[in-house]
Amino acid sequence: DAGIGDLILRGGYYILEENPGLFDLTLTGKVKFPTADENKGLGTGEFDETLGLESSKRIMKKWILFVDFYYTFIGSPPGTTLDDRKAFDVGFSYQPIYELTLSFFYDFSTPLLEQHSSPQDVMPYAEYKATKRTRLFVYGLLGLSDGSSAWGGGAGASVRF
Repeated sequence: DAGIGDLILRGGYYILEENPGLFDLTLTGKVKFPTADENKGLGTGEFDETLGLESSKRIMKKWILFVDFYYTFIGSPPGTTLDDRKAFDVGFSYQPIYELTLSFFYDFSTPLLEQHSSPQDVMPYAEYKATKRTRLFVYGLLGLSDGSSAWGGGAGASVRF
């Protein structure tokens, strides 16, 4: 089925930031609001909360490497017990011009149900800096395992304070 997915509110705090952006370590938090249609199988109908560490390392003027780790407390719908999720991703970004960043990630996470396989995905991602604090982004998703969605994508905006 297709439709609107869950909305996510995300925040972060820089723990370590080397100038000029040579290495960054960020503590992140996310809350998933259950806005997806659970009757279509697009969501659980429950809130999820995530804590994570995100790191980035500039390796050349226009290239950045990423390694991120997350732990998600999964909300279980009535009658179902879902396992909390551990996840990591690795990837790189290329910045052809200051306003545009093109990224590619590999993502792995533990399954929500023990009998399922672990989700594994690749995700191309593009971000445009519309202003100093506002960014627009679009991404795609291609599942690599039986535990993943076959494909997906999205778009959004972020504002930094």
